[in-house]
Amino acid sequence: MPHQRDWIEYLVAFAPLMAIGVAIGVALMQAYLQRQQLKQNLYDRRFKIRQELQDYYIGRWSKKNDPDYYCGLIVTFEHGENLFGSDVIEYMREFAETIIKIDQKSTAIEEGTLKGQPMAELREEQNALSRAAMQQFSRMKNVFNPYLQLHPHQNWFTRLAIRINRWVNQEIPTELKSRYQSS
Repeated sequence: MPHQRDWIEYLVAFAPLMAIGVAIGVALMQAYLQRQQLKQNLYDRRFKIRQELQDYYIGRWSKKNDPDYYCGLIVTFEHGENLFGSDVIEYMREFAETIIKIDQKSTAIEEGTLKGQPMAELREEQNALSRAAMQQFSRMKNVFNPYLQLHPHQNWFTRLAIRINRWVNQEIPTELKSRYQSS
C-alpha cells in the first residue's frame, strides 16, 4: 500500500521556505527603518543649522562684538557646508557677510559718536544693511525648505525613474561612453 502524504508532511516540507520568507521580510523592514532613521538624523542636523542661523540673527543685537558669537557662527557655517547644496551655502555666506557688516557699522558709529563726529552717512549704510538682512531672513524659509523635507512628494515610480536616469548619466563606464557620444 502506497504511503499517503498528509498536511503535516507538506507543512514540514515548506517550513524552510516560509522561514526564508520571514527572514527576508524582517531584513527588508530593518533596511527600510534604517534608511528612515538616516533621513531623520540628516533632517535633525539640517534643522539645527537653520535654527542656529535664526538664533544668530535674533541674538546679534545682544551679543554684538562678542568673539564667542562669531566663533559659533563660523562653526555653524562649517557644519552647514557638508549638509547642504551650493544654494544654501551661498545664502549662508551672504547672510554672514551682512551681519558682520552691520556689526562693523555699529562699532564705527559708536566710536564716531564718542569722538563727536557726525554719523548720518554710517547710520544710513547700517539701516540699508539691516533692511538687506531682514530680506535675507525672510528668504531663509524658502532657501532651507527643499532640504528640510522628510518625505518627498513623488510616487515610487517617479523616484525610481530619477534614480535610473542619475545612474545612467553618472555611472556609465568609460568604455561604453564612446557609444553614447556623437562622433
